[in-house]
Amino acid sequence: MADPRTAAGFRAEWKELVFPVVCDRSKGSRLWDIDGNEFIDLVNGFGQTAFGHSPDFVVDAITRQMERGFAIGPQSDLAGPIAERFARFVGHQ
Repeated sequence: MADPRTAAGFRAEWKELVFPVVCDRSKGSRLWDIDGNEFIDLVNGFGQTAFGHSPDFVVDAITRQMERGFAIGPQSDLAGPIAERFARFVGHQ
């Protein structure tokens, strides 16, 4: 269970202060570890979660899509509209 984030820069004198958080669940700006401790995620998922953890609109969209199925192989009906949006966003054809 090596993790480069917890192993990098390890110092024995910090051992009891710096530890990996094993997350059980997350919502918004908060994380709960497997021991039930609640943390506020000050770095917001290392910067990747612009809308917080498990934003309702993303969970709802994924749930709706999963209810429709997630076929591997055939092209999705979303491929064309998403490609058009992406092209407009980046300013290319």
